[in-house]
Amino acid sequence: VFGLMHKDNISTHVSAYCCCCCCCCSCMQFTQEPKAVALATELVAGVLFAFGLVYTGMVRPTKVIAFLSPLYPAWDLSLMFVMGGALLVALPGFQLILRKHIIKKPYCEANFSIPTRNSIDPTLILGGILFGAGWGISGMCPGPAVVAAVAKPVPQVVAYVVAMMGGMWAQGLWERATTSGGAPVETS
Repeated sequence: VFGLMHKDNISTHVSAYCCCCCCCCSCMQFTQEPKAVALATELVAGVLFAFGLVYTGMVRPTKVIAFLSPLYPAWDLSLMFVMGGALLVALPGFQLILRKHIIKKPYCEANFSIPTRNSIDPTLILGGILFGAGWGISGMCPGPAVVAAVAKPVPQVVAYVVAMMGGMWAQGLWERATTSGGAPVETS
């Protein structure tokens, strides 16, 4: 639910772990300092997500690589159960909100930010390929990598996070340049 609350929220998949926390906010409508409440909600959701990643061991690249190696004798299916558990919590919540409209607007934001674009284009395909290749080769997903880099900064993990941020920055520059017709765009 928190993932739907703010369009700038970089961790929409937090909702899978935080759907149950909706009860904490649902008892009251926040009217004072809405931006501070939204940021505090995102911080709590992010901390809860980070705790879930550490608790389930998803910050360890060896665990992810063991899942992605089905022919390996010690194939580890626990990642599938973590993802499945997250879906079991989040999917009904999203469906109740999107289809049954049980909540008209988020408690900590002005409105829901639902993506309207649903086309599959070359950019999406290339991004999926790069994400999958990076995940398979390194054993690190962006969220767990950031948590691991903060919790226990190992040079390989920090290098991965720096490279990931550099790639995001370069992609942002490329997207701005292509959508503005090549005209210079202010970066501030």
